[in-house]
Amino acid sequence: MKEKRAKKKKHRKKDNKKEKYSDSSSSSPETDEWVEKKNKVTKTDTDRDEWMAMTGDPRSKSGKRKAETYNSNNRVKYFANDDKYNLSQMFEQEKYGTNYDQDAELAAIAAKHKNPNDELEDIFVDEISKNKNLDKESEREKQYAINQSMKLEMSLDGCEYCIDSKNMLKHLIVSYGNKVYMALPAKKSLVQGHCVITTLQHSTCVTSLDEDVWEEILNYRKIITQFFNTQNKDVVFYETATKLHRYPHMVINCVPLPRDVGDMASIYFKKALLECEAEWSMNKKVVDLSGKNIRKGVPKGLPYFWIDFGMDPGFAHVIEDQQLFPKTFAEEIIAGILDLNHTLWKNPQREYGDVQRKKVLEFMKEWKPFEEVMKNKA
Repeated sequence: MKEKRAKKKKHRKKDNKKEKYSDSSSSSPETDEWVEKKNKVTKTDTDRDEWMAMTGDPRSKSGKRKAETYNSNNRVKYFANDDKYNLSQMFEQEKYGTNYDQDAELAAIAAKHKNPNDELEDIFVDEISKNKNLDKESEREKQYAINQSMKLEMSLDGCEYCIDSKNMLKHLIVSYGNKVYMALPAKKSLVQGHCVITTLQHSTCVTSLDEDVWEEILNYRKIITQFFNTQNKDVVFYETATKLHRYPHMVINCVPLPRDVGDMASIYFKKALLECEAEWSMNKKVVDLSGKNIRKGVPKGLPYFWIDFGMDPGFAHVIEDQQLFPKTFAEEIIAGILDLNHTLWKNPQREYGDVQRKKVLEFMKEWKPFEEVMKNKA
């Protein structure tokens, strides 16, 4: 009797569970908008991507699942977003993007990953192999583009080297070409004859320049080297490219040196580069640019310092800690070689009005014959 009563109780509990389940499933609310979307999209092979983008993969709890890369034993694609961009879009991303974008994406993926023993490369490949919500991806890309545009606009408004900027001092321009111009610094010059080469349009660094702009810079460097050689001087060209995510304007400094000092300048700079920043580094301390230029010596997007001695190749250095590497690295070394006052390189005073005009007129008197050569080349 006791066994029969126990069996009856079990059957009653099962019946109650079934009734609760049926009531809950029947009462699940569906909005009119959802029903319309559901009717529009059908689960066929051709509309599968659209359905997955809207609803997620029903076979996984999180709505994400590895993309189907095979169709009837033939590989269709490698990753879920292979057919999202065409060739021109991928070229634009590679040309105008930086390593900051990739580092941020990799850091976000690694932070969410649960297994700390997996390698970062495997984590990244596993993440991009999953189907993702296209609406969220497009919204994220749109917001990123807006933020970058606002940063660039703020940088352009306060730029001192853009030809269209209100802060640009046009009376300091000594020579200009199609894409590049040469000017004198607005602050007190490190030595007499100190000048700068920069671009008419806003460019962040040499590694991001187009080939025709770099060719014009090389032409200017040749003429400037000849100009100082006639004065029995050597010249060094250097650039410090840091904080590229803030869109600074590229500036190449040209500083003349006496002959005896110019011959030894490479030794001083190489020693200083070997001793800069921390003792241990991920990259080589000194990249020798023999047989190549800075555009091939340092990957695009990395902060760096480079120096050439006249038209002879010099050295480059990848800056790993931008807080430790001083902005006035080259100026400090040159001042040490020439035994200059520290006020000329540490915090040079800004010059105004007549002082700047006088400096430009003195430079133009000696530069005038070489300006004609430059125009003939152009």
